[in-house]
Amino acid sequence: MIGIPLMSKGNMVGVVLIGLKRKLADKGLFSYLFDRLGEHLGSEMERKRLEIQLNSLFDSTPDIICICNEFGKILRCNNAMINISAYPQ
Repeated sequence: MIGIPLMSKGNMVGVVLIGLKRKLADKGLFSYLFDRLGEHLGSEMERKRLEIQLNSLFDSTPDIICICNEFGKILRCNNAMINISAYPQ
């Protein structure tokens, strides 16, 4: 069994455990690969956590929030905008 720490900005955000049928002869050979994998997955987990947190805030705030493109087309609006203006989702 190999444990790969998932790191994001120096903080451990999780661990991936990999079960192997046989023992690795040279763990150093895979050390760089496992370190990079841990950094990548850790950063992705942190990004997803922040995305969920932001979406929760976006949807639950009582103030109207809209995201528009440079032409003024509404790309996304929160629940307050939908409820107040009857804007279709």
